Amino acid sequence: PLRFCYAAPVFRQQTQSHAEWRRENTQLGCELIGVGGKSADLEVLRLAAEILSRLNLQSRYCITINNVEIFNGIGAQMKLEPAAREELRRLIDTREEAELRRFLRQYDSTEGQALTQLTGKRNVIQNARRLITNGRSLAALDSLAELWTEIESLGLQESFEIDLGDVSSLDYYTGLSLKIFVYGAGTSVGRGGRYDGLTGSFGRAEPAVGFVLNLDALTEVLGRTGK
Repeated sequence: PLRFCYAAPVFRQQTQSHAEWRRENTQLGCELIGVGGKSADLEVLRLAAEILSRLNLQSRYCITINNVEIFNGIGAQMKLEPAAREELRRLIDTREEAELRRFLRQYDSTEGQALTQLTGKRNVIQNARRLITNGRSLAALDSLAELWTEIESLGLQESFEIDLGDVSSLDYYTGLSLKIFVYGAGTSVGRGGRYDGLTGSFGRAEPAVGFVLNLDALTEVLGRTGK
C-alpha cells in the first residue's frame, strides 16, 4: 500500500455552499492507495481522529460516516435516470423534506425519505434495516455496521456518528464517505471516503481511501479558542 500526505492551496471554481464561501483555501490531504476493505477504512478514520485529538479538540469534533451504496441501491431500485438521480441526491443532501416527498410520490417510494431522518449511533443501522428493503443498500448497511463495531471497540463512538442523509455530491466515492465537523466552524472542516474507481482514470485502477482537512477553517477555530 502507498500512504501519501500533502498540503497545498486549492481553488474551487464555484463555492461549495452559502456557508462555505471561501473559494481558495489550504488543504491538508491523506491518501491510502492499494488496499481495500474495513481495515483500510478504519486506519483512515483513526488517523483523522488522532489529528483532531492532537489539536486538543477531543470533545469539540464529530466525524460523520455513511456508505454511498445505500443511496445508490435506492436509486437503482427506483430505476432513476441520471438527472432524476441527481435531483434525489440533492433533495436528500439538503434535507428539503416537502420537495423530497413530492419527488418520491412520482415513484411510489419512501426509502429515500428515510435517509434524511437517520442520524445517530448504532440505532441508525437498526432503524434503517426496518425501512430499506433493497439488497444493495442492505449489503452497504452490513458493511457500515461492521465498521461501527470496530469504532466501538476502540472506544471512539462518542467522536463519531452515522448520517445516512449525507449523500455526497462527488460521484467518485464508491463506499465509505465521511465529513469532519468542529464546534465553532459553522460548516464541515473536512471530508473524504473510498474512491476505488478514481485511480483508473490516471493509470491502473487501485482501491483507495482518504480525506482532506481545511487548514484555514481549523486555524480560525483554534484562533478563537486561544490555542
